[in-house]
Amino acid sequence: MHEEILKWLKVIETTFGVRILYAVELGSRAWGFESPTSDYDVRVIYAECPEVYFGLPGEHRRLHPMRLRELRKHPTFSELPTNIDFDGWEFKKALGYVASGKPTLIEWLNSDIVYVDGLLPSEARCWLSSAFPSRLRNVLRKWCYQSIDLQAVLDHYIGLLAQIHTKSIKKQGLSDDKTVLHMLRCVGAVGFLLKHQYAASPIDLPIRVDALEDSVWFLLSKLPAEYVGLTETEFKEAFAESLRLRKEGALAAVRVTGLVNLQWGGIISTLYGSEALVGSRTQEEIDVFRERFNHFVIKEFKALLSL
Repeated sequence: MHEEILKWLKVIETTFGVRILYAVELGSRAWGFESPTSDYDVRVIYAECPEVYFGLPGEHRRLHPMRLRELRKHPTFSELPTNIDFDGWEFKKALGYVASGKPTLIEWLNSDIVYVDGLLPSEARCWLSSAFPSRLRNVLRKWCYQSIDLQAVLDHYIGLLAQIHTKSIKKQGLSDDKTVLHMLRCVGAVGFLLKHQYAASPIDLPIRVDALEDSVWFLLSKLPAEYVGLTETEFKEAFAESLRLRKEGALAAVRVTGLVNLQWGGIISTLYGSEALVGSRTQEEIDVFRERFNHFVIKEFKALLSL
């Protein structure tokens, strides 16, 4: 499937006159709990033609992100496999997300499944410095190390946890193993950030759920016992069993493991109610953060626009 995805990325470039700078797998396959029938969720960062960025006259083909999500409506993509989905950001928009510390970018930059990682042109590397990383992934990770805010990432994952829980309750309850594993991934992210907040940047956050197992338990162990209902050994056994059953394609794997004992309403309300986890930043703190980031990134930003 890797070669198939690369083929369609080339078709996107040819059809819309863009350059794919970065493309990775996201979703359940990147998070480590895919089933045999899971889709391929490809996320891309692309650059328009140079004429667009420099405002040169004439009509230029543009690729709106919405068109990426609706590729099958384009006649060229009528044979695009139904289990491949594309989504993405235009390059300047992606840089704006870096500048604002958007937590979603962490997952894009930490996926283990990379299809394209653009090599910066030699002129840009010389302009920046010989020691500057030559791959776009490394460039963005360097910038994110400066810009990603711990509190913003904590807020993101706690909010995502609550959002997934609310949607699942409305649809089908919590019998779906994919939903529970996704929620555990959010818990693990919060646990990792709290456990390592003085030793690691949020950009170092793993995105695979199996890499977050210890971080999940780190946080669950600090919550009221009635919300967890499992010992550490019981949790890890149930966690491993759910992952195994999920990968084998078993239906409703969580219902046959101890993970069904987790009381998500209590867990989420506890996380939301903890001042140590969810706080607010003053406008002055936000302004200082933005000024620091802009000072760091302004030269690199100008150089990379020449891509």
